[in-house]
Amino acid sequence: MRDSRAESPGWSATLTPRGWGCALGAGLLGASWYAIGLRDVWYLAWLLAALVVVALACALVSGLLARFDVRVRLDEPAPFVGSIVVCTATVSHRLPWTAPGRLVWDAAGRQASMPLRWVRGSDAVGVFDWHASARGPQEVRVTAVGIVDPLGLVRFDAQTHAVAPATVLPRALPGLSELLEAEVTASFGGDAGTAANGIGDGGIGGGALREYRRGDASRQINWKQSARQGEWLVNLPEPATRSERALRVDCDADAYRSDAEFEVAVSAAAAIVIHWARSGHVVEVRCAGQPAAISGDVDVLLRALAAARCEADDDADEATAELLPGIVVTGIVHRRLMRALEMSGAGGTLITVGAAQGALPGAWRALPVREPS
Repeated sequence: MRDSRAESPGWSATLTPRGWGCALGAGLLGASWYAIGLRDVWYLAWLLAALVVVALACALVSGLLARFDVRVRLDEPAPFVGSIVVCTATVSHRLPWTAPGRLVWDAAGRQASMPLRWVRGSDAVGVFDWHASARGPQEVRVTAVGIVDPLGLVRFDAQTHAVAPATVLPRALPGLSELLEAEVTASFGGDAGTAANGIGDGGIGGGALREYRRGDASRQINWKQSARQGEWLVNLPEPATRSERALRVDCDADAYRSDAEFEVAVSAAAAIVIHWARSGHVVEVRCAGQPAAISGDVDVLLRALAAARCEADDDADEATAELLPGIVVTGIVHRRLMRALEMSGAGGTLITVGAAQGALPGAWRALPVREPS
């Protein structure tokens, strides 16, 4: 978990609904005094106006004395798409009295205001449930901390930039791992060589995993990965060498009819790399616009897929198309991809999430998948 701290860079003071009512009442009473000429009405108007001024002064003094310090923490900094992430803000303050207030959250563009109570001598804690609906790097912020004067007429808001970063990982496409196991595992990438054990960039960060089976010892269970994946997983012994497999996600905008179709492609790639990594392979993931990720660690591979972006590539040079690995995930076969398939004569499997494909060059074959309804 990562904490981020920020001091308040600015502030504002606004009337609450009660404060606006008091101010408007003072104005109406003042106007009515001209109509009826009753001095008591004039005094009442001044009283209401004075209450607003006093409340404004109290709110300003309280806010400036508070010196808010905000720390934001996420219970899971790398959640899967669709997860509920518990966000906690701890606010230190120096208020010498108890007062009502609020926190203003901004979670990946979604804003919410939540009530809070400032108690003398104690930190205030606010909790917000964020639905991580979009894949990729995200930020959860507390943009403002508010305090209301004792009369409830004026609210002082101290702006903050307290932030906690998160990387929302793609979920595996359901059913694809079973398809790999049952039908085409032997054709997916093959063994492209071996990688010696080691820890470091691109190295293997631990043993392979498999599903829990009756009779497995409890000490074999990988508790961290089991909690993240939502199923029991056990560690397999580390082999002396591990085979390598490679996969490329086509990030060309011409390959997809919608953003949703691209997300299905990323989910399909996630299912493949999880299946391979759990089977003990070192996996290379290629996405346009970012360095290839090479690892046997599922988290590293999913983080690479989380950063994948679908972008137009109209200026691409077809003559220098990159040679493709044995597995390519795409929407439809566009002209640049067709050229790359022709250059990669060894062939392989094209995982397609778009329309039905026509004839493919060489030894390439298409395996269509669909988003579950």
